[in-house]
Amino acid sequence: MEDYKTMAGRSRPHRVAAARLKISMWLAALGMVSVAAVDAAAAPSFFVLQPVDGYTQSAVAALAGNGQVVVGTSSTNNPFVTAATKWEVANPSAPFRLPELSAGVRDAAQAVSADGSVILGTAFPQASGSFPPASGPRAVLWTNSGVQVVPPSSEGAVLENSNPLYLSTYGFNLSRDGRVAVGLEFQVNGAYFGFRSTGGTTQLLKGDPGQNYTLPAAISGDARTIIGGQTDPLSEVVWRVQSDSSITYQTINLSPGQRLLSLSVDGSIAGGFGSTPFYIPDFQNCPSSCTTVDVPFDSSFLFSNGALQVISLSNDIFLGSVQISGESHAWIWV
Repeated sequence: MEDYKTMAGRSRPHRVAAARLKISMWLAALGMVSVAAVDAAAAPSFFVLQPVDGYTQSAVAALAGNGQVVVGTSSTNNPFVTAATKWEVANPSAPFRLPELSAGVRDAAQAVSADGSVILGTAFPQASGSFPPASGPRAVLWTNSGVQVVPPSSEGAVLENSNPLYLSTYGFNLSRDGRVAVGLEFQVNGAYFGFRSTGGTTQLLKGDPGQNYTLPAAISGDARTIIGGQTDPLSEVVWRVQSDSSITYQTINLSPGQRLLSLSVDGSIAGGFGSTPFYIPDFQNCPSSCTTVDVPFDSSFLFSNGALQVISLSNDIFLGSVQISGESHAWIWV
C-alpha cells in the first residue's frame, strides 16, 4: 500500500528501506537495472520508445538477455495512470500494452527473463477497481498464457483472506529463465519482507529473529543467491537457496555506511554503495571470507560517495554513479 515517499516519513527502518526502494526505482527509470543480463549489443541505432496509444510518457525498466525485448511503463499525468509496456527491438515503434488483470488497473513492468517470454511487475488497483475489491498492490507475472498474480507467502495469504487491504506485494527481479520471482511483501502490522516465489510457492526472505524488515537488492541469474539488507538493526544479508524449500541467510559485516546494491549474473561478485564504490570478489565465499575492494578512481576525481550498480555478464565491466558537488554523475570501468 505504501510508496517510498510514505515510508520515508516513518521510523528509521522505514526510511532506510525507502532509500533502497527509491534507488531501485531510479535505476529502473534509467534502464540500468538489467543491463547485466545483456548477452549481445545491437547495431548502433537510435529510436524513441513511444508509449502505447492514449499515454504521453514512457520509461524503461529492463532489457532481456537476448537483447530483443524491452519492458517498462507508459504513463500520463493529471490523472497519473500507468500501463505495463513491452517493446520489441526489431520493431521499436510498436509498443505493446501488457494484459490487464482487470479494467482500470494501473500496472508497471519491472523485470524480464533472458528470452523475453516472462515479465514481472506490479499491479496497482484503482480505488473503485475490482482486483480484488479494495486490495493493495500485487506482484504479477506476464507469460505467453496471460497475466497472473504472484501468490503471497503463507503468512501473507492469512492476511489476504482476512482483508485484501492487509497485504501489498511488489515484483522486483526475475531469474534468467523466468522461473523465480523476487520482490517485497508488506504486511498490515507494518512489517515487510523480501520474497522468493517459484512453482506457485512463495517464501519470505527473513533475517535475524525478531527482525521485521528485510529488502532484497539484487539476485544472481539463477536466483539462488540474493543480496539485500535488514533494517532494524541495520545490516547487510545474503540469502542462499539450497533448494526451493530451503533458504539460508547470513549477515555480512561491512564498514559503516556501506550497502550492497548489485550482483553479477553468476553470483561471484557483489557491488555496493559507500564513500567509494566498492565490490566484493569471490562473493560465493562471503561472509566467511568477505573482503571489499574500492573501485580504483583517479585521486584527482573528487566525489562525496558513490555506488557500483551494474556488473556485466562477463564480470569485466562495472557501471555506477558518484556524487560530485551535490550532483549525480554516471561512470563506467572497463
